[in-house]
Amino acid sequence: MEERLTEEQCGKLFQRLFPNGLTDPFLVQKLAPEGRERREVARDAEVADLRRNLDEAYRESVEEARHNPPSATVRAYQRVYGRFPAGWPPEGEGENSS
Repeated sequence: MEERLTEEQCGKLFQRLFPNGLTDPFLVQKLAPEGRERREVARDAEVADLRRNLDEAYRESVEEARHNPPSATVRAYQRVYGRFPAGWPPEGEGENSS
């Protein structure tokens, strides 16, 4: 009888084989066509990875700001102007209609 991997085992195997996901530049080099197109594919993969990292860092910073007291700079602004600066409290993605 043939033994199959569970979904969890498949996920772990994928992580071992592709530690940087499918945006791994080495993997892209091996799979993409030659020349200019390969460089474009590699650059696009790198840009996508950087965007994901920035988006994640942004979401984490918004959550942290929401759950912690305002920074000294924000408190000073509030004392001087009698209100919080525009954009405070921070809003999550899609919550700002401006």
